[in-house]
Amino acid sequence: MKHTIHIPDDAQVQVIDVRGKPLAEAFPAPFSQVTNIPFPLLRSQLAQLDPSRPVITLCAFGKMSYFAARVLQQHGFDVASFSGGLKANVDPRSPAKLPTP
Repeated sequence: MKHTIHIPDDAQVQVIDVRGKPLAEAFPAPFSQVTNIPFPLLRSQLAQLDPSRPVITLCAFGKMSYFAARVLQQHGFDVASFSGGLKANVDPRSPAKLPTP
């Protein structure tokens, strides 16, 4: 399983936000061209994704994006999970972003 902490600014990369729709709409991921496919719907909506293009999955904390990446990998996608999720890598209020003494 591949992991990343960077979302490339590349239109070829499919960025999939697997959080629930209300959360994804209330707190959108700050990246261009993010598609929201909630994790419970992922298997039924695989046809929305292009298997010839790389995929990065993301969520709030990294757990669900890891599970989503596993599902996509099992279906032949070149996929990486956004490690730590949006809270660890994007949210400036996250304890992971506070300076340590």
